[in-house]
Amino acid sequence: MVFLLTACDHSSDVPTKDTVSTQEKPSFDSGSPIEVIRVETKTVQDVIFASGTIAAKQTSPIGPLVEGVIEKIYVRVGDRPRKGDRLFQIRAVEYEQEVARSQGALEVAQANLDLQLKRLQRARQMVGKKFLSDAEFDLTVAEAQVAQANVQSAEANLEVARQRLKDTLVLAPFDGTVTGRFADEGIYMSNRFSMGGQSSVVELSEAEIVAGIMQVPEALLAKLRLGQRALIYPGGGGKPIESEVFIINDRVNPETRMAEFRLPVANPNYRIKPGQFVKAEVFTESHEVIVLPGESLLKQDGVTRVAVYEDGQFTLKEVDTKNLEDGTVLIVDGLEDGQLVAKSPSDALNATAKELTLVYVDS
Repeated sequence: MVFLLTACDHSSDVPTKDTVSTQEKPSFDSGSPIEVIRVETKTVQDVIFASGTIAAKQTSPIGPLVEGVIEKIYVRVGDRPRKGDRLFQIRAVEYEQEVARSQGALEVAQANLDLQLKRLQRARQMVGKKFLSDAEFDLTVAEAQVAQANVQSAEANLEVARQRLKDTLVLAPFDGTVTGRFADEGIYMSNRFSMGGQSSVVELSEAEIVAGIMQVPEALLAKLRLGQRALIYPGGGGKPIESEVFIINDRVNPETRMAEFRLPVANPNYRIKPGQFVKAEVFTESHEVIVLPGESLLKQDGVTRVAVYEDGQFTLKEVDTKNLEDGTVLIVDGLEDGQLVAKSPSDALNATAKELTLVYVDS
C-alpha cells in the first residue's frame, strides 16, 4: 500500500504523521516523490546453519553366534526385516548331535545317581545295625553327592547344547533395513574374533528413526541448547522437516575445531537414507531489532547517518549500525519506532523544502 504526504512552506499547512491519509494525492509538479520508510521494531531470530550426514538410530553388523557353514541366508540388501525375523541359518547337524550327546550324558548321570541313592539307603540301614563302619558310610555319602553334582553338570551341558543349536538360526534383533551383506551360503564363519564385516554376514540398520549428525564451528557451540527448534533438509534441499536439538556432543574436534550435535527425525517410510548429506537450520535466540535497507544510510568521514523527516523537512541523524548478510543493516542505536527515514538520503536532502511529496514504502 502506498501513502502520500505533501509538505509546503506555510507553517499552518505542515503535515504531521497523524494527518497522513491514503486519500491524499501526490503532487508531482515539484519533482519526483521521496520514498520514506516508517521505522518499526521487528522480532528476528538468530539462525545457525549447519551441514552433516544422516545416520541410522543404530547400525549393527550381524555375525554368527556359533561357528559353522552358512546354510541359508534369508535376506538381501534392501529388505526390511522385523524384530525376530530370520536372517540366516548356520548348519545345525553338529549341534543337533551335541544335544543328543548331552542328553545321553544326562541320562547316564541320572542312572548313576539313582544307583548311588539306593546304595546310600542300604548303607544307612547297615550302619545302624553296626554292619558298616562310619568311614565306609561317609564314603557312600560322598559318592552320592558326586553323582548328584554330575547330574547337575550334565543338565547344564544339555542346556548349553540346546542354546547353541537354537543359535544356529540368527534372528533380527530389531526392526530395520539390510544395508550390507558380507558372505554367501556355503562359507564357514567363525565367531571367535570380531573383525567387523569379515566376521559378519549382514548389516542391519534401524532407520525408522534417523538423525542428522551436524557440525558447527566451535564459536557457535555456546548458542546451542537442547530442545531448540530446527529444520533439516535431507539431500541439502527440498521440503524441510521439523526437528529439535536432541544431543550436543561435549567434545570439540581439536583438528577441525568443529562441534557435533544431533537432530532426530521420524522416518517411517525410509525416505531418508543413512549416509545422505543433510543441511539444517537451528533457531536460537530472538531479538527486537530495527532493520533498514543499506541504501537508506549515508556514510561520511566514518560516520553513518540517515535522513529523518521531522517538522516538515529532512535532517541527518547519526546511527550505530551492523551490516547483515542479506545486504540490509541492523540499527543498533539512534532510531525509534514511528520515525520516517528516507530510502535515499541524497534525494531527500536535495529536494526543495517548499513542497515535498512523500511515498511510504516497505523496508
